[in-house]
Amino acid sequence: MNKELLYKILFILAVDASLLSQTTNILLSGADNYFKIVWLLPFAALFLSYPQRFLRKSFLPFYLFVIFFAAYCFIMDGVSLANYVNAHDLINIVISVAIMVLSYVFFSSVDVDDRFINILCVNLMICGVIMGIDVYNNYFSAGYDLEKSLYLYKQKNSMGHILVSLCIIVLMLFRTRYKLKKVLSYLFIIFMLYLVIIMKARATIFGLIFVILFFVLRSRNRRAQISVVVVLLLSMVLLLSNPKYFDILVNNIMLNNHDFGNVDKLSSGRLHLMAEAIDNFKGHELFGVGMYYVDNFPLNVLVQYGIVGATLVYILVLFVSIRIAFRLKLESRYGMAAELLFVLTVMNAMFEAYPPFGPGVKCFLMWLLFGFCLSDNKYIRKTA
Repeated sequence: MNKELLYKILFILAVDASLLSQTTNILLSGADNYFKIVWLLPFAALFLSYPQRFLRKSFLPFYLFVIFFAAYCFIMDGVSLANYVNAHDLINIVISVAIMVLSYVFFSSVDVDDRFINILCVNLMICGVIMGIDVYNNYFSAGYDLEKSLYLYKQKNSMGHILVSLCIIVLMLFRTRYKLKKVLSYLFIIFMLYLVIIMKARATIFGLIFVILFFVLRSRNRRAQISVVVVLLLSMVLLLSNPKYFDILVNNIMLNNHDFGNVDKLSSGRLHLMAEAIDNFKGHELFGVGMYYVDNFPLNVLVQYGIVGATLVYILVLFVSIRIAFRLKLESRYGMAAELLFVLTVMNAMFEAYPPFGPGVKCFLMWLLFGFCLSDNKYIRKTA
């Protein structure tokens, strides 16, 4: 077996292991961490062969940020009674940057063609189907009622985010001349979106709406733009002409059967918790209160680390957004896919505490694709 084939096998194995770590039995058994450390295999193989590639100048801003932010957390941990190091963000950021760097090195070290990308996409679809069947069998097979406000699956937003991320990657990157394979990929996307709907993953659905609008505004593929607009118009006509469908989507799912006038209930109590967070932040503006949790990433970071620490995190997010917006080529479907994943993640960060860095494997696909698009791989430059 040649080295390049070994790298590809280990890389795909790590991606698959990360996704499958989110299945119910693995999570309940506590074995998910063992699945995640499979990433050490491609890292070790690539580092032993190309150690210099992990020291590229383009990584310097990310490495410096990790060093400064880690130093800030450890210093604050030492001089205060609060807990900064174990506030999850540090480890989430380290893992996200590591995934990006590893992806960059991997795609700079192997030859990539349509066949490999399709193999990767097929693996993602297989994992997505396994995850989807697992969620359905464990939480929805006994029946579900969208008219109830109850959430049957508590990890809906994390799982929903992963499933929609898979849809974006497959839709943008999977290419085949065979009609059957195209139909199967579309059925996969429909299945993923069906699960997101019955899970009532409202934050993910909200993010998906922005992803679609962003694609229409930013894409340079006129045919794709027109197709999306036509589908949107037909969907709107269907919703407006059929009160039953409108009621299911708007009242049962997006509003979760709550009164539109009660904004706090609509947000699942987030507004009340955000108000509490702001109250706790008062008097700790500069350095924060240490470990804290509120379902809004910008506010959560600000309350935990104060203006000083939060500024570091905001700079990293801004830096990544600038690189994605101006370094990646939109005429490449890979650059567009990375942008769409970033938009989805940023919108999710308005309703969750840890995106765009976590928790767990929730956002790793975005960082993986980001590293790919930044790499020196010639395939990206010649592929539109």
